[in-house]
Amino acid sequence: MLLLPYPAATQHAEFVKLMTEEDMFFASPQVDAKDLLKKGDSFFLKSNPEVRVQARSHKMSKSRGNVVNPDDVIQEHGADALRCYLMFMGPLEQVKPWTTTGVQGLSRFFQKVWRIFTEEDEDGNAPLNPKISENINPSKEQLAALHGTIKTVTQLTEEMKFNTALASMMEYINTVAKWEGPIDRCLLEPFVVLLSPYAPHLTEELWEKLGNSGSVSKVPWPKHNEEYLAVDEVQYSLLINGKQKLRLSTAVGLDKDAAEAFARSALKINGDEVNGKPIKKVVFVPNKLVNFVA
Repeated sequence: MLLLPYPAATQHAEFVKLMTEEDMFFASPQVDAKDLLKKGDSFFLKSNPEVRVQARSHKMSKSRGNVVNPDDVIQEHGADALRCYLMFMGPLEQVKPWTTTGVQGLSRFFQKVWRIFTEEDEDGNAPLNPKISENINPSKEQLAALHGTIKTVTQLTEEMKFNTALASMMEYINTVAKWEGPIDRCLLEPFVVLLSPYAPHLTEELWEKLGNSGSVSKVPWPKHNEEYLAVDEVQYSLLINGKQKLRLSTAVGLDKDAAEAFARSALKINGDEVNGKPIKKVVFVPNKLVNFVA
């Protein structure tokens, strides 16, 4: 089988090595990601599935001709997308492979944020989304999502784990996008402050859209409230021989006997048998699962 290594940033390839059992030589084709087929943990050429592709990357340099001009990236995706992608790639002190598709991912995230906060009209204007208003009494779940994000992003930012902080904010926006009906501005303004050190250009515009004066960079950092993070119920996975049969909510803090009784009732298990076989043991993980092994 041929092994065809290719740079992780395929658009910046310099050399591609073709290796067989008999010989080894160098060539310089360009391999695009769309021409690859994934099988298991490996990649193969679509045009020749016998050729396996291995990733290889090179440090950017003028001599290799693989330098990415940041001005071009900013022109296409914006400064905030480039700024955040450099943080999202991983810890700042580590060497990481560059991929333009990664910048596109951050750009799509900011577009999603923009769509949540604004509603463009036929003339291309983008006033504040009419779904955003005041005095709407957020639900307990909404407040828990916000304050959990504040707590996580604050901690990760202080630890300079910017990539995971961004991931937490992405998760929050995905949650907000699922909410139906009006959204109280108290659920969105703190998020703008959290995002402001990461995407200052976007957040300044959003801050103004929300009707605020002055710069968002001057606003005090939000603080989470532990009361909103306290949970009364948890989701239990109820399994038989490791296969999930049900997922139900119940009170937090059940001991093993109470959790097993809850699971038996939900799964309609009577006695010491399940599916006609004797129960060998019951695996209990507090606040997570009950598994009947037969």
